[in-house]
Amino acid sequence: MKDKDKTKEQLVQDLTELRRKLAEIQENEQRLQAVLNYTPNVEHWVGPDGKLIWVNPLVLEMTGYSVEECFKMKDFPLPIIHEADRKRKKHLFTGQGSSGHDLDFRIVCKDGRHKWVGLSWRAMYDKNGMNLGWRYSIRDITDEKRLADELRKTNHILELAQEASEAGIWTIDIQTGAVTWSNALYRLFDLSPAKDKASRETWRRLFHPEDRERTERIFNDSLHRKINRRTTYRIVLPTGEIRWILSRGNTVFDEAGKPLFMVGICIDITEQKKLEEELKKHRQNLEMLVKNRTSELERKTLQLEETITTLRFLLDQRQQDKKEMQENIMANVNQLIVPFIDKLKINCSDKTGTYYLDVLENNLQNLVSPFSNQLAFKNLKFTPRELNVSNLIREGKSTKEIANILNLSVSTIQFHRDNIRKKLDLNKKNQKLSIYLRSLS
Repeated sequence: MKDKDKTKEQLVQDLTELRRKLAEIQENEQRLQAVLNYTPNVEHWVGPDGKLIWVNPLVLEMTGYSVEECFKMKDFPLPIIHEADRKRKKHLFTGQGSSGHDLDFRIVCKDGRHKWVGLSWRAMYDKNGMNLGWRYSIRDITDEKRLADELRKTNHILELAQEASEAGIWTIDIQTGAVTWSNALYRLFDLSPAKDKASRETWRRLFHPEDRERTERIFNDSLHRKINRRTTYRIVLPTGEIRWILSRGNTVFDEAGKPLFMVGICIDITEQKKLEEELKKHRQNLEMLVKNRTSELERKTLQLEETITTLRFLLDQRQQDKKEMQENIMANVNQLIVPFIDKLKINCSDKTGTYYLDVLENNLQNLVSPFSNQLAFKNLKFTPRELNVSNLIREGKSTKEIANILNLSVSTIQFHRDNIRKKLDLNKKNQKLSIYLRSLS
């Protein structure tokens, strides 16, 4: 009896332990199922015979096909692989290879959309080493592919821009000190990515000795400061050629203000510098020519001013001499000739003789007057008779009065008047002759 009770008690304990282990197994299975069902990737298990054993529900979200539809497919997921990639990826689902990682291909979703996915897999074995099949994980990499394509496109455009502008890009990781150069920068420095390491020391060796200290000071000053760095310097290529470089760089900081890395660009401005030097030389030569020309003009101007001053003095002197000569002639005429003409007039009883004395006195006065000199100066080729008539017209004498004074006919005086107007270019002008002649005095 006691043995039976003991056996019953042992059975109860064993049953309780079995129930506990079963509950634990069920709980672990639920946890495992939750992990498998809610993993971010499509997970599936293919047996040693190549048949689908299990696939998680995420396959519906990624492909549009339900779990049931996947089990109905032959060699899942081969039917949903893009036709162009199907042959290339077929061996992945036929049990070849023990493992693989992130092989990419396209799938065609149920709604016709194409997606890029990355495939990883591993063979599974039990504790005795028997093959249980393969576990596959499919990850949606469509956005990654798109970004990678955009990045390749951007890099291609950047390479073209660098080649067109003869520029190169560099970066410096401030935390590690690692330096990277673009291929265009290697070409700019006439270095080889395979032989020459991108580093600050390599860069430093390229600096022209006269620019090295200044360039390093500017670089170090901007390395840990929130400023844009812009400087020009010369480099000496391995061939000995000297190039001018324009370098611009920025320091990138994290949210705490800690410097992370620097990024910059180097541009070859050698040709621009050459043009600037040529322009500078031309400007200096031009300034020298202008300076010399200005000095020459100043010298000639001074000489001309001196000549003008001398000529002005001589002209003034000549005018003064002329005036003195005219005054002397007038004085001599008035003192030596006119008094005797007056005496002849007193002693002359002949009317004709008196007339001729009057004419002689008038002509003599006109001969030495400024008016007669003015007419002569104009080179009008007046005859002596026309000079006499002009003087009498200027004095306001009428044609008849002039005829009586000169003992000539009225028609003769009119003839002389017409010639005078013609020589003075007054024939077509409505201007009184006497007024014009007085304006010449």
